[in-house]
Amino acid sequence: MIRRPPRSTLDRSSAASDVYKRQNLITADGIKKINDFWIGKVKEKGGDVLHVGVCPHRDEENCDCRKPKTGLLIAAEKKLNITLEGYYFIGDKLSDLECAIAHGCKPILVKTGYGTRTYESTFPEESLVFENLKSAVDWIVS
Repeated sequence: MIRRPPRSTLDRSSAASDVYKRQNLITADGIKKINDFWIGKVKEKGGDVLHVGVCPHRDEENCDCRKPKTGLLIAAEKKLNITLEGYYFIGDKLSDLECAIAHGCKPILVKTGYGTRTYESTFPEESLVFENLKSAVDWIVS
């Protein structure tokens, strides 16, 4: 989720579910290293990452933090004492778009990763569509 930046600083809250963690293809430390890397890149460009949420559960655990459920967003709101309603929510899967709508966010589909497959199937008509994350963010902050 990205909100228009005050004084050219991007405030971000990210809710992420990592299939690699759930399938034991990567450790919690591995996830932390990946997140630390991209957070560092955002900070190098003058941005700020306020929160990163990760769902460690498998599909069969039926947790509240697996998208399209909104548990990760609720946890971020509580931690940051904010509401994410009205924020843009960028994703590449149908579950991302459904989560956005369920939580009152503005869904954006990017056609990278799983996005091309999602774009070629049925997805919520209120979703904005962009070729990639950069073009989506450029549009949001313009």
